Amino acid sequence: MLTLFNPFSPTRFFTKELENKRKERAQVAYKRRKQLAKLRAKVEKVAEEKLGPQLAIIALIKS
Repeated sequence: MLTLFNPFSPTRFFTKELENKRKERAQVAYKRRKQLAKLRAKVEKVAEEKLGPQLAIIALIKS
């Protein structure tokens, strides 16, 4: 019978491999979210520069 504390347990190595894969996927997802947020901020800044006067008029109409 294998226990969780057995250092040579196949289950332990399998679990470690799955955990490493999960961490890699999480890291990729984090980098994508970070890149998307950076791009979104850049786009908002450019839109604000180009549409500044129009956005002010729209804000007055909405309120």
